[in-house]
Amino acid sequence: MGMYNGSQASKTPTDLNSSDMLDSLNEGDLIRSLDVLKLYSRTKALQVVFTIELLERLKQDQRYREVVVQSCHPGKPHASSTSL
Repeated sequence: MGMYNGSQASKTPTDLNSSDMLDSLNEGDLIRSLDVLKLYSRTKALQVVFTIELLERLKQDQRYREVVVQSCHPGKPHASSTSL
C-alpha cells in the first residue's frame, strides 16, 4: 500500500469526472497496491501525451523546430508498493 500525500493539482479545475480515483482520497489515506500501479501507469501515459503536445507546439515556431523532444520510461520502480 502507498499513502496519498495530497495534490495541488486536485485543487485546480480539471476535465476529470467525479469517478476519478483521486477524487475519493483524502491526505493520509492508504492506497491499494493495484491503485498505486494504476496511478503510476497514468502518469507515464500523460508524460507521453505531454511530450507529443510539446513537440507539436515547438514545431510551429521556426526558432524551435530543431529541438528534440523525447519521453523515456524510467524502468520498473523497485518500491515494495509495486510488488503485486
